[in-house]
Amino acid sequence: TFLMIAEENNIQDFDVEQAVERKRAFVDKNLDKITLVKHVMEVIEAFKGKLPMAVGTGSNRKTVDHMFDMHELGKYFEHVVTATEVSNHKPHPETFLKCAELINIDPKDCLVFEDGKPGMQAAETAGMEVVDITLFE
Repeated sequence: TFLMIAEENNIQDFDVEQAVERKRAFVDKNLDKITLVKHVMEVIEAFKGKLPMAVGTGSNRKTVDHMFDMHELGKYFEHVVTATEVSNHKPHPETFLKCAELINIDPKDCLVFEDGKPGMQAAETAGMEVVDITLFE
């Protein structure tokens, strides 16, 4: 993801590890300001218990656990795959393929709600349908 940003903005000698640490620190510091996307939550609530659902995120396990506790999201999802549990991060499809495997659904039958280009690319590469949630904001 960070390499894509560096390439798109023609940044030379980009320090990925430093960028990841700065992003993680920023997110952790501002976690209480993160809000849920209303329209996506409506879909999640409508299909709770009717369809298997998983979260595939590029965030680390600690951050996700905190967010899940803060918004009581654990009741909606059977599985959560974070950047901590995969070797290849988005735009690689591993995160979403692992989600599909855990909920026992063929990737071609999965629908991914995504807010970033790397995630959209990952879902498409995995053979999944994608909804760009930034269109709802």
